[in-house]
Amino acid sequence: MYKNKRILNAVTLVVLINSLIMPLNPVYAVQKQPVKGQVSANNQKTPNIQEQQYYQKVKSEIGQYYDQHPSKLSECAYQIYRTSERIIRANKLNEYSWRIEFSAKDYEVNASTTDANLITVEQGLVDTFNGDIDVLAFVLSHEFAHQLLRHEKEQSLIQQQHKQNLLTLDQQAKELNNSANNVNSYNTDILSTVINAVSVSSIKSKATQLQMQVNNEQTSYYARLQQLESDADRLAVVLMLRAGFDPFGSMRLFDYFDRFPSVADTKLCDHPDNSYRKASVSGYLSSIDIQQLKKEGADNISASHYLKLEPSLDGHSLIINSKYGSKDYGW
Repeated sequence: MYKNKRILNAVTLVVLINSLIMPLNPVYAVQKQPVKGQVSANNQKTPNIQEQQYYQKVKSEIGQYYDQHPSKLSECAYQIYRTSERIIRANKLNEYSWRIEFSAKDYEVNASTTDANLITVEQGLVDTFNGDIDVLAFVLSHEFAHQLLRHEKEQSLIQQQHKQNLLTLDQQAKELNNSANNVNSYNTDILSTVINAVSVSSIKSKATQLQMQVNNEQTSYYARLQQLESDADRLAVVLMLRAGFDPFGSMRLFDYFDRFPSVADTKLCDHPDNSYRKASVSGYLSSIDIQQLKKEGADNISASHYLKLEPSLDGHSLIINSKYGSKDYGW
């Protein structure tokens, strides 16, 4: 089953309103394995002595953040910190702090973003793409893109509107059902029988129209969600290019998810079909100036200071501090 797609089979007039709210997709993969000294990236400067010293300090201490599997999780955390920190600095996203959370709740191959600056990485994703930095960079960039494009707010509005539309259609369905119950199909009077027959025919016609409205509402809803994912894909390759990563790593991610059985109707999914995403990203890459983006990112990294890492107060996530939180005030 394609874990990133949540499918709602609404083909009857009984709409399940309470099952509509979904987390912000989330989106895709991650991996594991420490990054030695610097993340593999093209056309990027080698960290200066001060940066190298800080990164080595983080690498040696990060295992203290975890009680279980400290060695393995510290490798994962360090890899994600270095990849995220590079993306943040290359794209000037360091005005605010970012939080990275590892989740083993369902051990899914997935990642998501909520709360304006929290990126959740499922451990199943980490294990699946062990050591593939470019896939990790795409996954993280995709989640950064969701936040930069204000998708969390937009998806909430889309869901609210969808819920209201279905409530309206559900009320119409109930009224239609009441009308059907009021038709006296047992009256032996010939005139009444003819009138009832016309009424039944009218009710059936309205029911068919109402069903079409429900189907159209569902299709429109998922089309809007899929557009958010496509927009995040395109911005993600820009973000990772500035950080010096290979955007074609995204193709390995799409190929992986393409191994899962296809759903019956891709129009009722919150993510586009993988073949479409692959073609969309490839087409977009052919239309942008890759070398210019790499140069912009390299300049942004050279002009910025490394971002400090620390555990969150609740112990559930890592905090990559903003450029302000990374200053040394000498206190």
